[in-house]
Amino acid sequence: MGIAEDFDYGNDCPKCFPAGKTPRQVKIAFAGIGHGQGWRPWMPEANNGIYLATQVDFCKWWYVGPVIFASWTANGGGTVIGLSDGGLVIHFAFTSIFNCLTSGANQIVDGPDVIFVGGHARVVYQS
Repeated sequence: MGIAEDFDYGNDCPKCFPAGKTPRQVKIAFAGIGHGQGWRPWMPEANNGIYLATQVDFCKWWYVGPVIFASWTANGGGTVIGLSDGGLVIHFAFTSIFNCLTSGANQIVDGPDVIFVGGHARVVYQS
């Protein structure tokens, strides 16, 4: 994908992007998150969707909505991709020791008190 003329670069994230090429915003897409054993019919559905996250630190992007928090941390000892509803219920959690990963499977293990499981996340940005 080519660079749009109005593409906005952020602060350098040197482990993941060439100098001057770190995106200020990324899209974090979550799909396939389903019900865990702890989910009940009166609870909300999983927040599958696409969230536009803005750089908040050199290698960290956040989307903070009224009820949703999505994040991608691509450096500093690995990669973390997460999705929660205001920090109360975790919908998706992926961690890896490898830096700069742009996709991963949900690592939440199902159990009697687990509300959401499964699914996949992908981080997309303009280069």
